[in-house]
Amino acid sequence: DQTSKLGAYKDGKNFDYSLGTVGMSASAKSGKYTLEMPSYADGRICCSDIETGACNNLNKNYPLCSDLVDTSKTPDYVAGNEECGIEIEKEKETPTAGCELSSYTKTCQEEGYGSNYTGSVTYTVNETCTGYERKDTCVAKACTLKDYKAPCPQDSKHYIYYTVNGQCEYDRDASACEGCSNDPDDCPGGYWNNQCYCITCKESRGVKVNASRTACESIISKEECIAAGKVYMEIIEGEIYPLAVCAECDSFYERTGKSKDGTIAGCEKDESVCPLKYSDCAKRGGQWLNVYANHLKKDCECMPCSLAGYPEWSTSASGSGSDCTGYQCNLTEADCAARGGLVLNTKLDGSCECVPCSRFWPGEGTTATGNYKDCSNCTD
Repeated sequence: DQTSKLGAYKDGKNFDYSLGTVGMSASAKSGKYTLEMPSYADGRICCSDIETGACNNLNKNYPLCSDLVDTSKTPDYVAGNEECGIEIEKEKETPTAGCELSSYTKTCQEEGYGSNYTGSVTYTVNETCTGYERKDTCVAKACTLKDYKAPCPQDSKHYIYYTVNGQCEYDRDASACEGCSNDPDDCPGGYWNNQCYCITCKESRGVKVNASRTACESIISKEECIAAGKVYMEIIEGEIYPLAVCAECDSFYERTGKSKDGTIAGCEKDESVCPLKYSDCAKRGGQWLNVYANHLKKDCECMPCSLAGYPEWSTSASGSGSDCTGYQCNLTEADCAARGGLVLNTKLDGSCECVPCSRFWPGEGTTATGNYKDCSNCTD
């Protein structure tokens, strides 16, 4: 059937239709291709690419329009003509004279959509110049972000939580980092320092917490310690587990007896200690030297690093248990940068974590590379 009043039809489900006097077209709303009947007289439908290769991905095999209208490729093609066409009522033009409104387009983000949306929102002046017709083509892309957490800058016991919202952006919750616990019950036998760490004062290391719960102090004075022939060592400020300040000589490797001056060197040489050396164990497949309590009666042996809590394949190059390798870093700087601009922090044991720039610089900075040297919005 031919209709006397056919024009440009919009807002179809999948296509925008346009009927001409000799042929018609249907533009896909995806913007990737257009189906055409260039000639009513011929009656065949063809496809024109807008996005390269789009026509090849359709379920039906349409010829390319450039091939259909080329009589050298399609000899039986019948070109369209006005006599074989239909009468078209001209589309009413958007008023311009005397109309103070004008059509415009906004991005999806300007319309309140998240950064993961593509497309646009078009406002077209209506025929009576009394308002706009709104056309929204915004669609959401797949969101690849995932929730994660990172330690608070000055408190490794608590975390900043990063949660992906509906706009594929991170919501940051740092409420757990506001202040730190001052409850003595949360730090038994120790005190909370100004960096929110629980400093444990172990009596086995010669120290106890002071009465005000603000620092560790020696169980006995320096003078009393030296007079008793023990080794006196100052507390290293900031240590989570402070070193002993007064210890027996046999607490140290190959030492025994009494110290002459309160130092390790002042202790006697212990001739009955383990005959093994660190290097001996290192040569035995990267094992470590384990010397038992008081180092007496040759009570020692070479042991695999796995018995010190490391993986089966872990080894020690020096023979010391503290040098066992085994923890591996499975993160890259790019991984940390993608997690809200964090920094890749590699620990001494070979493991790693993503931490905020504030771990290295004052201020709430971020980095696009994952390297602490590239942190922005921080101060020296």
